[in-house]
Amino acid sequence: MNNNEEVIYLDDFNEKVSDGAVSFLITDAKYDMIKTRKNEDVQIIKLTVEVRELDNPSGDKEVKNINLFVNKTPRGSFHRFVKAVLEVVRTTAFTPSILIGLKGKAMLSHYTPEGSEFAYPQMNDWAFYATSAKVSKALEEYIDDNLDDLDD
Repeated sequence: MNNNEEVIYLDDFNEKVSDGAVSFLITDAKYDMIKTRKNEDVQIIKLTVEVRELDNPSGDKEVKNINLFVNKTPRGSFHRFVKAVLEVVRTTAFTPSILIGLKGKAMLSHYTPEGSEFAYPQMNDWAFYATSAKVSKALEEYIDDNLDDLDD
């Protein structure tokens, strides 16, 4: 082997994170378009997500590319994702760039389309954590609002 060549091992393809409850960090998010099996263009939000098994916080991390189909169906999976995001960012709308840096927990699974040998990662039941800055600000406001009560 040439010293400058990277060696690829079969073990490189082992999944480091099992399907189930995971903690996550979104490292990239952007709009994109993909073609469906019917050759139709559909809009997605393409996420790059670091995941780790929720019950093993010191375990291995794995990067997953998650495609969220932009779909306006009430109570659908995208609607539930949007509601979870808006609860933590405290706005009524967002663009994908605001997702970068958000952390939380979700359920990881893999979907294998009929006739395909490839399994696509997907995440559901998203729950986002408030950022440290937001938690600090809320705590500071709470203390300021209630400090007078402590003096009585």
